[in-house]
Amino acid sequence: MGEGAQVPVFIFVHGGYWRALSKRESAMMAGMLAARGIATVVVDYRLAPEVDLAEITREIRAATAFVWREGARFGLDPRASASAAVPPVAILWARSWPRVGRALSVSPRMW
Repeated sequence: MGEGAQVPVFIFVHGGYWRALSKRESAMMAGMLAARGIATVVVDYRLAPEVDLAEITREIRAATAFVWREGARFGLDPRASASAAVPPVAILWARSWPRVGRALSVSPRMW
């Protein structure tokens, strides 16, 4: 890959019913994806009942927004992305992007 080139990124939000697990148990796919030229970002968040679902969603949204805004600095192409962990990701994608930033209020190709 040449200088300045970007790789697609797989954003993985771990499950665990918002009460268990972390990024440490959820990076098993990173090596396989890296071998195929795809970066992996495993999003972590604080667990319930320490925080409520609204805070968990905010943390996931912030991490996803960071990858979208800053990914290029790390050689990532956030426009070529996929994600996992359907319930929390569906919640965060369904609303509130205008509060995160104008660039994210328009649905990027990855969503």
